Amino acid sequence: MESDDDFCLETVSVAGFDGDATELAQRLNAIVQELRIIDPDRPLDFRRMRRLFISSRYGETLDELSADTISGRSIGYTDEEYARGVAKVLILPVKDGGFEIVPVLAAEPFAILGSDFASLGADDKTWYGAVLHMLHHELCHVHDDNKKLDAMPATMLGKGWAGAEMFIGPLAEVSWCEYFANRVSSFTAPADQVTDTAQMFQDALQRTKPLINDHVLAYRTNADLKGLMALFQRHGDFLVKSAAYMLGYLDGIEMSLEEVSADAHLALTESGFLPIWERMQETLRTMFAQHPKGWDDSLAIYADLLAIMLDFYDEMGLVLQAQPDGGLYVDVPFRPENSTPDMILQNAALRMLGIR
Repeated sequence: MESDDDFCLETVSVAGFDGDATELAQRLNAIVQELRIIDPDRPLDFRRMRRLFISSRYGETLDELSADTISGRSIGYTDEEYARGVAKVLILPVKDGGFEIVPVLAAEPFAILGSDFASLGADDKTWYGAVLHMLHHELCHVHDDNKKLDAMPATMLGKGWAGAEMFIGPLAEVSWCEYFANRVSSFTAPADQVTDTAQMFQDALQRTKPLINDHVLAYRTNADLKGLMALFQRHGDFLVKSAAYMLGYLDGIEMSLEEVSADAHLALTESGFLPIWERMQETLRTMFAQHPKGWDDSLAIYADLLAIMLDFYDEMGLVLQAQPDGGLYVDVPFRPENSTPDMILQNAALRMLGIR
């Protein structure tokens, strides 16, 4: 096995870029080398990373690389009015039977890293610092993936999520990944990036539960469970992901949410999400302390997070129930916040008659 110090980024591929692609590639390569050792107490592990893509056709580049991933399925990314993904770290098989880790970056915003920092104006220097932190965050994913490929290869390369875990397993995984990346990269995060993340989390808290309630109410008449589950994965999962982002920053900078944003703290305390938040924080801290020596293919490291995500679905109005045959039953209980009084009375009457 290579040591953590055995690193050489062989290729920086630039696609659809109008400026000097060669200079951009060279500068990016140099920045990656510097970020690897920017924290001498925690040098990043870049084994298995040989290529990096930066593309103005971000979505198309992800599609082109999808065929080479473990699943071969098209790779999605966040594309909502409140958030848009601009980077992804992929794990791809290679001919010798091993695997490589490949970051893919959108040219907007990462192209600014090809600029000479000293020649930039004040606003562009601020933006450069924010984008540099974004790159640092993605490289922390590379480090995390390397450690997990060593510790739990079977799980990383062919996860066997089934039943309810098909929904809560990926959510538990992304919670860990974003927490870890933000915690380790937190010291390069500009102060306004942390406060912006608090605002993102606050917005998600205030938006998500009412949105899900409205769609559950619609489900009462259209019976489109598949559509309801898909919508929940878009918006409900984003709430958990934004919480993980925030928790990573807070533990990295050793501050509380209230110290960063009194408004976000108030929104959290007034929401039903607070118990989920508190359990996530405790569990993610424990996982971080055990990373990677306490990780293996048993998936035991995710057990507490899986339980939390199951309760999160319940809190939001969807009860996931595993079946003896390994299948999944989704119960959508009638609650005051997601049903009309007539719906609740009708459901109660049907239950008394043994129809439901």
